[in-house]
Amino acid sequence: MRSNTPRTNPADAVIPRSPAYDQTNDWLVLPKNPDEHPVDVFWVYPTILNNDIQWLMDIDDLGLRQAAMETVITQASVFEGQTNIYAPAYRQTNIATLFTQGDTTLIHQTANQDVEAAFKYYLANYNNGRPFILAGHSQGSEHLVEIATRLWGTSPKHNLLVAAYTLGWSVTPGDIKKNPAIKVCKNDDQTGCFIAYNSIAPGKQSKIESLTRGKSYVVNPLTWKTDSVFASASLNQESIFFNEDGSTTSRAHFATAQVVNSALQVLAADPSIIGPTSGPYVGIYHSFDYSLFYKNIQDNVALRVKSFAKKPKARFAILSDPHYCNEKFIDEGTAFQKYLISNPKLFHESDAIMEAAVDEIIAADVDFVLIAGDMTKDGESLNHHLVAGHLNKLEKAGISTWVTTGNHDINNRDAKKYDGDSTYPVQTVTPNEFVEIYAKNGYADALDHDQESLSYVCEPVPGVKLIVIDSCIYVDILHNENPTKPVTAGRITAKTEKWIIDHIHEAKAEGAIVYGMMHHAILEHFSGQSETYADFVVQDFDNLSEKFAKAGLEIMFTGHFHATDIVTKSWSDNNGIHSLTDIETGSLASYPVPYRICTIHVDGSLDITTKKVEKIDYVKDGHSFMSAGDPTFQEYAKAYGAKGLQTLGEIVYSKQGFNAKEGKLLGNLFAESLMVHYAGDESINEEAKRHIDAAAEISEFVAQGFLALQTDLYPADNNLKSRTVFTITPNNACHKDGCKVTIKGNGLGNGDDITSVNIIGISAPIISQTNSSVTVTAEGGTLGTGDIEIKSKSKGVTKIKGAFTYTDCKSVRAFSTPVISAPVVE
Repeated sequence: MRSNTPRTNPADAVIPRSPAYDQTNDWLVLPKNPDEHPVDVFWVYPTILNNDIQWLMDIDDLGLRQAAMETVITQASVFEGQTNIYAPAYRQTNIATLFTQGDTTLIHQTANQDVEAAFKYYLANYNNGRPFILAGHSQGSEHLVEIATRLWGTSPKHNLLVAAYTLGWSVTPGDIKKNPAIKVCKNDDQTGCFIAYNSIAPGKQSKIESLTRGKSYVVNPLTWKTDSVFASASLNQESIFFNEDGSTTSRAHFATAQVVNSALQVLAADPSIIGPTSGPYVGIYHSFDYSLFYKNIQDNVALRVKSFAKKPKARFAILSDPHYCNEKFIDEGTAFQKYLISNPKLFHESDAIMEAAVDEIIAADVDFVLIAGDMTKDGESLNHHLVAGHLNKLEKAGISTWVTTGNHDINNRDAKKYDGDSTYPVQTVTPNEFVEIYAKNGYADALDHDQESLSYVCEPVPGVKLIVIDSCIYVDILHNENPTKPVTAGRITAKTEKWIIDHIHEAKAEGAIVYGMMHHAILEHFSGQSETYADFVVQDFDNLSEKFAKAGLEIMFTGHFHATDIVTKSWSDNNGIHSLTDIETGSLASYPVPYRICTIHVDGSLDITTKKVEKIDYVKDGHSFMSAGDPTFQEYAKAYGAKGLQTLGEIVYSKQGFNAKEGKLLGNLFAESLMVHYAGDESINEEAKRHIDAAAEISEFVAQGFLALQTDLYPADNNLKSRTVFTITPNNACHKDGCKVTIKGNGLGNGDDITSVNIIGISAPIISQTNSSVTVTAEGGTLGTGDIEIKSKSKGVTKIKGAFTYTDCKSVRAFSTPVISAPVVE
């Protein structure tokens, strides 16, 4: 029916008050018990405003609210009994906007912004990680599709979408071109996709062009496919029509359905039930898009919910730097003892460690395993084959494995057998041989290979893309005129960089979760790492990390430095905040002998738990490390590592001109600092402060390096349950003076409604704020590490645990240009 057009120009429309979605009264429907069902529905009602007074619905108008509630009964009821329904009140436009010649831009934007605000509020405050369905009809569906073209795929929570039932509107090729993250459903159990159709009698397509918007995708609700195959009424389980007196009329096998020219063409058993028998709207079944296929939709919701529940909440393990060495290559002679000075690793125990880690990972019931390089001691061919054997044990258990290269693995001139005071070269591996050995561990199942390196892309589980990056420099080592050791540093060539970014874009466009993995760090894990330990951060890391983050990569798994450490960094541009988190896993051949277990949630968030190998089937000096006796394996590994690092430190510092007493003190603190950093979640106690201050009396620069190693950067390193990663700059200050601090991260507020910020329990005055950052003055406090708490009107309380440290003012030192090189564990 044509509307009664309001007398005013739509551009001059009276704008009713804006909804406040933190107020329950501004929701049409909220569930009494949000946990009654495991799935939510976000319902946006169709056009119910049809008068000659208002261009926009006044959400306080009780008559209009009642009309909107009627749609919950006649349409959204299809979702009842299996979902929790959330339906916001919004300032929808008058139906007259379809016919007026006036400018409706302002009123349309007003309605659309309300729906967007409500949906964002729902995700942030009501969703709580539950899968959800988007649903609407007519104008409601129009707003949902329009919002999706702008925003879909920009939040990990969008991965929680079961399906979008945007009936009475359309999804067009143009919509998908604007945002490839939008997917149209192609079958009955696909999830994360959109369903749209407009019901008409045969030949009435021209009457609904404003709804179909030219060529559009149509999903047939009897087959749930987009093809043009005719679906007979026998497939239509039950149509349910809602009568004005509140009763319903049910008809089995009432209507056929066929996709014809961007519309759903219907042959009804009794057309008089579903539309006027005369006039311009004969054969337009717009109001009955849900009723005609009610039971089929109801059953389809159940099927898609069931399908979504089967969607993998994947678990996977990460291990790194096993530095595997078969004992036939090593002994206790002087040659190997000399080698151990700069390589204090658990080589003798490496086979038993690998066996224990594999068995524990199988018991952890993971879907796949990542190995971040340095498979072997020094690239020995036999050792590579033995590592592959351990990994293939995982493969036989149904756990896929994905490896990357490490700086020790390929073309390594240090591949040797140690015998007394002599060494003998043994066969190393070429790049092609590395690929052949680990064919079952990534290379044979890759979706694409980089032509410049041994990088590849894979899909360990559906919906998760992994870009495995070869960051190592080994191509020219064997032919170098004066090779003395493998190249520790890492690089990514320009062509490989482009290949990586292209695959990030492709994965994001597909709506996949995308991770990266490489041996070298992509971010600094402590202040000044790129100066003192430059070879452990990939060359041009600042530029590469920003490019990868802005392309859409949020997580990179790394190894190399043998530390259990996590850092994050963010960049801002016109498209918002782009964060990259570097998750570094320590070496299986060094204390604390860690590996990680990670859980991917359906919203894309990642939980991380760090495990330690506690027992190994190895006997040392008559003592079995399978027992809990004295020492335990962890105690032995810690003592072994500390002793080896102290010896290395003393030797290096004595060569740099320090006297024996100074070298001993610095060597001890070098070992202490690295062991703390290796374990992760570093904290500086009073004894450590005294040691660092004593070192500063000898060398300010060396002391700064020790301080950096023992200062943990946000976030937590070992166990991280994170939905949002924040960056805090800086994350420490003198407890007496304080400083300006900027906190960045999505979901802090709406741009101007952050009311307070507390840093370790003390109020920090707000200097400025946006919807993704707030800058405050940290005015000083008690020594130690604690939480940052941010309160906003729209987002509530955001608590960032362990995010800031007030230090002893002597320990806050600006990092300077290095004048003394740091000892390097190769």
